[in-house]
Amino acid sequence: TVSKGRGRLKLFSDGLKHDMTHTLNDLFQRLSQVHTLQFESRSLNGSKMDWNCSGAGHTEAVLSDSLLTFHDHFRLDNGRPCHDKKQWQLADGALIFAHYRNQIFEPIFTFRTADGVMVADRPYACMPDDYFGELAWHGDNIIFTIKIIGSRKNELIRYVYR
Repeated sequence: TVSKGRGRLKLFSDGLKHDMTHTLNDLFQRLSQVHTLQFESRSLNGSKMDWNCSGAGHTEAVLSDSLLTFHDHFRLDNGRPCHDKKQWQLADGALIFAHYRNQIFEPIFTFRTADGVMVADRPYACMPDDYFGELAWHGDNIIFTIKIIGSRKNELIRYVYR
């Protein structure tokens, strides 16, 4: 289940232990080395979306001028091909995440370490929905989780990058 604690969403309730011995610089360096991804989306209680799917594919990570750009290419279990662009940047003691939409990279989350996890410092509002983000590093895996809550949505999206 997903619960709110101290004003933040706890996205991982499956017993994963976060390895917080890594710095943001370590995480950025590890992100620059990813090549594959696994994708999973789940509609939770009360959702009207039926976003229950998974997939796998590859990621091209391109570092240029301190910006790390991901070009994700994966196929869902229903056969549908998906393409996505993401961007990561270290700035002011934080890791900035941007998503490519409307022909630009739009800043979505600013990740900082809090309560032993790397969480977005505030939700991203895309009316009528709020997006919450969390990053975790487990062994070779970087896990990027997005929780979406709105009038019709209660979704959990997870990317596992290797």
